[in-house]
Amino acid sequence: MSRLFTILIPNYNGADYIRRCIESVQGQTYSNYEIVVVDGKSSDSSHVLVDNLSQSDSRIRRVNKPIDTGLSDAINIGIDTARGEYVLWLGNDDYLVDTQVLADADAFLTDYIARTDVTPIICYGGYKIHWTESNTFENRFKRDLDYNLMWFTDSIMCGNVFFSPQFCRQHHIRLKDKLRYCMDYDLWLQMMESATSRQQVACIPNRLVHVFTMRSDNITGGNIYKSTQEAMGVALAHTRNPVKRAGIYAFIGFQLAFQKAREAYFSIR
Repeated sequence: MSRLFTILIPNYNGADYIRRCIESVQGQTYSNYEIVVVDGKSSDSSHVLVDNLSQSDSRIRRVNKPIDTGLSDAINIGIDTARGEYVLWLGNDDYLVDTQVLADADAFLTDYIARTDVTPIICYGGYKIHWTESNTFENRFKRDLDYNLMWFTDSIMCGNVFFSPQFCRQHHIRLKDKLRYCMDYDLWLQMMESATSRQQVACIPNRLVHVFTMRSDNITGGNIYKSTQEAMGVALAHTRNPVKRAGIYAFIGFQLAFQKAREAYFSIR
């Protein structure tokens, strides 16, 4: 029997985007999924739109947050209520890149488990960025990432990662409310630290999973410098190894310096 995927969509006032996100899931050739929308007390029509879609598709359900404490809390609620073997966390303005994403992920996982006798807790592909200001698209394919390199770069985002909610529940892994930009990066590091084998983290080669919409008013696009700065703090919090800490300062520090130099260059043109 095919595995169940939970497509987790945190939502706050996403009426302009969320239908596209949900319909990209409904258009999949693979049908064994549930769509869980965790709504943070939206004041627009997005919650009504989700409810209307759920009336014609029983795989869609909306979960209301009793208190709106932010994105991390929404994802924690989604992990707690997910019925699927794997969760795919999409922003309400993101969408799956084509109709075969779930079918390909299921086929890859089945083959990987048969070959290695290891069930991944994290399985990731690449992603496509939509830069809305220039209306251009950029493909970012991913390779099999050495676990130690995760301390130097938040490279697998959230919408291109299938992860095990059961593993998170079993190991009491939660997203941290204090983080604004890099709660997904911290989540992956927490999971990897609790893993017993490097093979529990798997890459789907040459496979784009979702389109990440980079807008100036969304969390990540609004301040890339601050998100990189927070990534450094997250990475440093996960290791006391002096060699790794030096690498973090060198690698992420270079990114911060480059972003500041780029900002200064464009401000004087």
